[in-house]
Amino acid sequence: MKMNRKGQTGTQVMVFPFFFLILIIGGGIAISVLIYFGTGYDIKQVESQILNYNLKDCLTKSNFIDLQNNLFSSCNLNKNSIENRSIIIKICQDLSIDDCVSSSTYLFSIGGSVESCFLKGADSNPNYPKCFSQNLIIQNRNITIITGSNQVLRVANA
Repeated sequence: MKMNRKGQTGTQVMVFPFFFLILIIGGGIAISVLIYFGTGYDIKQVESQILNYNLKDCLTKSNFIDLQNNLFSSCNLNKNSIENRSIIIKICQDLSIDDCVSSSTYLFSIGGSVESCFLKGADSNPNYPKCFSQNLIIQNRNITIITGSNQVLRVANA
């Protein structure tokens, strides 16, 4: 009895690694597309904290003279960028954070209403803006800065 030893099974065994590589590459492409075009990134809280920090730094350096007219130029903020996006800024003097939220007297305010940030269900609802508030003392005055953002970052269709 003569055995066939030409090595024909060697080429047939390579089909399994080939299909494995196709599966890995296809899965990587599918996961990449889902990540790229998936849900938006929620950076509202971080954005409001950064804006609050920049305003605090600017106000302590510039002694906040005439906030209503000079805030954008003295703090290097782009007025169009803040007005066209869902960004909230409210600056109050000699008020606590809770009083500043509901007060109609303020040093500076732009954007929407800050009340929506402090509602009961605002923390768990992703459609509400995320706000950050901070008290500081400048020239013996208690200043409250409330900043918020309601932007949702999404990748635009290419």
